[in-house]
Amino acid sequence: MLNLQKLLFMIEELHKRGYESLKAIPSLSPSGASWRLELFNADWSQRESASKWLECHFKIEKEEITESNVELADLFEREFFGFLQLCKG
Repeated sequence: MLNLQKLLFMIEELHKRGYESLKAIPSLSPSGASWRLELFNADWSQRESASKWLECHFKIEKEEITESNVELADLFEREFFGFLQLCKG
């Protein structure tokens, strides 16, 4: 759960960078066995799965992420620059 909490802190960092319209919707899977975090732009027309992104880059089930919130935000911003441009303001 610590790794998933870091996603929320990463989003806080992205808001500080000017992506204030970035919307984060946390939820549980239907089975209740996993946690999800979906991100939406200002008008809800675009969506990205932050939890899937985290799973692709880190071994979140086995070890704690050592990157800081700023480092995570930098990585996410590089990979999803186009999506984040829709979240400005």
